[in-house]
Amino acid sequence: MDSEGILRALESIGSTPRNHLFIQSLNGVLINKKEVDDKVYNLCSLLESKISFSSEDKILQNDCIYLITIPLITSQGEKSFNDQLGNLESTQTLLIDLKYEGNMLSIFKIQ
Repeated sequence: MDSEGILRALESIGSTPRNHLFIQSLNGVLINKKEVDDKVYNLCSLLESKISFSSEDKILQNDCIYLITIPLITSQGEKSFNDQLGNLESTQTLLIDLKYEGNMLSIFKIQ
């Protein structure tokens, strides 16, 4: 999907007051935005141009999580979400799942 398609998809899901952006490896390790390639960095910039992301670590009910998963396996670093969400499967609703230049963008709403 191209950047225009991403923007159209974002419009279709609406917005929430609090949003969180995470980048993770395939095995769920958080990746710092400064460590990603240009494709992922451009995706982050595209999202940040349209959505306001919270700098608070605490994830609350009705928050949205924008999760970028990159095709990389790493053993060093903190796991995504740590213990913040418990069982992610039972506390979220998947709003959209997209591919962008070999990376995945999944957007969840916390219930």
